[in-house]
Amino acid sequence: MADTPAAIKGPASKRTIVDAIVLAFSKSDVRDVVGTDALRMVLEGHYRDMMKTPGVLSLQPVYDLLLKQPGVQADQATPAFCRIKQWEGRLNIPIEMPQELNALTTIERDRHAQKCKVPDEDLARVLNPNAAPAPKPKEAVPVAAPAQRSSAIMAQAEASPLRRTIAYVLFAIGIIGAGGSIWWAVGGAKIENITPAQISTDIPLKLAKRSGDTIGAVLSNKMAWMSRSQPERVRLLTQAFEKSQALGAERFVLMDEQGQVFGHAQIGEDGKPNATVQ
Repeated sequence: MADTPAAIKGPASKRTIVDAIVLAFSKSDVRDVVGTDALRMVLEGHYRDMMKTPGVLSLQPVYDLLLKQPGVQADQATPAFCRIKQWEGRLNIPIEMPQELNALTTIERDRHAQKCKVPDEDLARVLNPNAAPAPKPKEAVPVAAPAQRSSAIMAQAEASPLRRTIAYVLFAIGIIGAGGSIWWAVGGAKIENITPAQISTDIPLKLAKRSGDTIGAVLSNKMAWMSRSQPERVRLLTQAFEKSQALGAERFVLMDEQGQVFGHAQIGEDGKPNATVQ
């Protein structure tokens, strides 16, 4: 009999924990708006926040980051959080649910987790990535079927622009949260520190970093920023994006230290800067 995914010894490593969280969300409704690569990167960058209490995995930072993104609803994410909680014994580490989900009973958590179906073999590969894969059964010859677009495929296609936006926003959050050496390993692009004045002297910025074609900047005074009118914020964000373009970036994200996004900009389909403020 093949080993079950419960065969992990000792507390799960950082890589295993991150991969398990990504696996759960890849099998949930959140996958339609959040890319797994972007999610993995932001988890790498915020791993310390998830492990503030030594030996305990807190899912609160994951919840806070995901629910701040446009298009992500709590009911989409709840099944994945409940599924991860079920893996407490398999990961061999205590797992704290987000406070927003603490009121769920064990039965309710199990019911939600059933909506996030993760094959045991997929979890086994995460828990023991060096294990030899089980032989695949011989597949029957597929029968050709008429091409059609299901509602799920149509919904995913319609969500793709939003998914791309969330992906680069999460990427920017990861840039701010990750160290250079870590990001080089998981993202393939080195992080560079940028002087805030290179981006804007009108937006109150504490720091700015770039990785690849994305620049993330952190507000030093979000109250001062939010006190400006929306048209003024759009104007300043557009100017900051144009300066980011001069530095070789194609995307700009403005956030606070907690990862809450206050604005983002990129080139729109019409070829002009498209800035959105929160």
